[in-house]
Amino acid sequence: MSSPSSPASQGSAILDVLGHEHRNMLERAVRNVLGTEVAELVYAQILDGLPIEKSLRDSSDYVRDHPVHSLQHAEICPGYIDKAREFMKQFDLSQLQLDLKTIKAFADTVPVSETFNLRLIEIVAVACHQIGAFLFNLDDGAHKHKLYEDWRQSVLEEKERGVESRRYYDPPAIAFCHRAYRYPEQYPKGPADVAGYWAESKILGGVIVFDRGETEQEV
Repeated sequence: MSSPSSPASQGSAILDVLGHEHRNMLERAVRNVLGTEVAELVYAQILDGLPIEKSLRDSSDYVRDHPVHSLQHAEICPGYIDKAREFMKQFDLSQLQLDLKTIKAFADTVPVSETFNLRLIEIVAVACHQIGAFLFNLDDGAHKHKLYEDWRQSVLEEKERGVESRRYYDPPAIAFCHRAYRYPEQYPKGPADVAGYWAESKILGGVIVFDRGETEQEV
């Protein structure tokens, strides 16, 4: 998951500010979440390239000719659950692009306190999000992003021509989309962040937002 702007060595250096107990509990928490069946299925769908029909229905209005429905994509394509498992097996916390201030704030908490737990949840959510974004950017699935992009473009063209069935429909930028986090231009990683929010919401039951107040330090 490392990149030129944030190599794994940098992630490891940031984690070095944590004491032994904090780091162990953080690594265990992230691994426990990533080891769940729901996380496995969520990341397998992103690797596959399209959500399955049930996932789409849970987060989007029904559109008959959506690629997921037209392909009757009821199950994850063969091999992608195994790919997700293999990725999780090799995953290391140092691969994440963690914020130094967030990690220092976690390091300053007392283990098992309310503040500790909140900071821990925050970092776990970041992990779920960043992994989803990373896997989306691979675009190496059975269904390439272009499949959805081409369909979306045709919908927008029909809407422009005044096709009545498209009049009130605004197709999301990508196939993996949370209703409240659907505009890639608002996020640093664009469409990948949209996929990250989708993954986060599916795994954790919603997108976790922390209000730090004016100082950005409050919990």
